[in-house]
Amino acid sequence: MVSLILGQVICTEADCVLVEGVQLLTALTKDNPDIQKLVAFENAFDRIFDIITKEGGIDGGVTVQDCLYLLSSLLTFNVSNQSFFRETSCVPRLGRLLDVQDEAPGYAKDIRTTNICLTLNICSLFVVPNSTGTIKNQVFYVFRIFYQYLNQLTKSSFCFGKLVSL
Repeated sequence: MVSLILGQVICTEADCVLVEGVQLLTALTKDNPDIQKLVAFENAFDRIFDIITKEGGIDGGVTVQDCLYLLSSLLTFNVSNQSFFRETSCVPRLGRLLDVQDEAPGYAKDIRTTNICLTLNICSLFVVPNSTGTIKNQVFYVFRIFYQYLNQLTKSSFCFGKLVSL
């Protein structure tokens, strides 16, 4: 069933089917490490990032938010999936979501703020205190990937006030 959802539904061009497929996978993977692993090892991370890119990246709407919730569901307390995520090309793709170069259009400011907060929440999943993979994740993420993006984000004026108030 998971392969069917990933292979057919997530790759569809029909937006309503895509959104429902992402939401279904989020519900199926929530608090279920076995299904999380099945989904992750079916190339889900790459497919999710492809959807995020297609939908406009950090400025994308509800579909991007749903994809970020799915990523969070797949990675929450799942050291195996976190290792897989870290060892593939997914970490730079997550980091690039934080690479905000310009002011968001007026209609997209709240969307961008929400998506940045969701992305930062995903980053925090890798550094949970006393977790098995925390030390490896801290070294990998902080020193190799996110420092430049977080530094750039904190210097940006587009939504810093909103992020601080959350």
